[in-house]
Amino acid sequence: MSFLVAITRLAEAAQSDEGRGAEAATLAPLVGTGAYELRVMLGGGAPLVVASTPDAQLARDLVVTLRSRGHGAIACDGDAVTRGEDMFSPRGFAFEADALTSEGPTGEPARFAWSDVLALVVATHVRSETTTVETSKKSLSLGRAAMTGGLLLSKTTHKTEHRANEEREPVLYMLHRQGQGHWLLTESRLRYGGLGPRRGPAAHDNFRALLDMLRRQVPGALYDDRLLTQKRAAGSLQMLGAAKARTLARSNAGETDLAAHLLAVGHVQQQL
Repeated sequence: MSFLVAITRLAEAAQSDEGRGAEAATLAPLVGTGAYELRVMLGGGAPLVVASTPDAQLARDLVVTLRSRGHGAIACDGDAVTRGEDMFSPRGFAFEADALTSEGPTGEPARFAWSDVLALVVATHVRSETTTVETSKKSLSLGRAAMTGGLLLSKTTHKTEHRANEEREPVLYMLHRQGQGHWLLTESRLRYGGLGPRRGPAAHDNFRALLDMLRRQVPGALYDDRLLTQKRAAGSLQMLGAAKARTLARSNAGETDLAAHLLAVGHVQQQL
């Protein structure tokens, strides 16, 4: 088991560049990282994990220290973070008096009761791919043929080409009060018939309308959209390809899953 210690709200003293530098210098020895690295992390905004430890008491002590310095801070079990790929991702949906409903993966009814909604966290999943393609081309070389007495008539030219592509996908984490049974709503995946007369031709506008309707249904739940624009670190995945065509894919989905969880825990503990 690993306990994550996170800052969920920066202290007022750490809002400026100068303040972040001083705060990083003080906290770095406590959390076991370099002052410069921590300063950069603080500049990215909360929530951010500053330490990971198997020692529950150490995690609690770090939280006490962070809160005493004016930060919102929490500790949570890293194994309790639900990955987005393990959440239910509906396609169609319908608004009922007491729940948002959909159809499960095998056709069974799926319900998310309004009373069970802890948080609505809006975010952007970013996936980028960089493909490196190596090609070789043989061509006739009269000059080379003359120099070698006709023994070598061609030359080989090698070329390396890099291609980059990025996809951005707005998503909504509907987080359950019980810590399981979360839903992940993806803008491009949804069918918007459940919006009724508010449905329009553009998925982006429909997604915003859905967010508005959900907020009206659960006014007591946390609504947070900072992850729409806040950059999250992207993990890397080396994708196997042909010997001369390699693709490196990066996605921030895992870090965004974690950030959504931290916001929910921070909300419950009144640390946002």
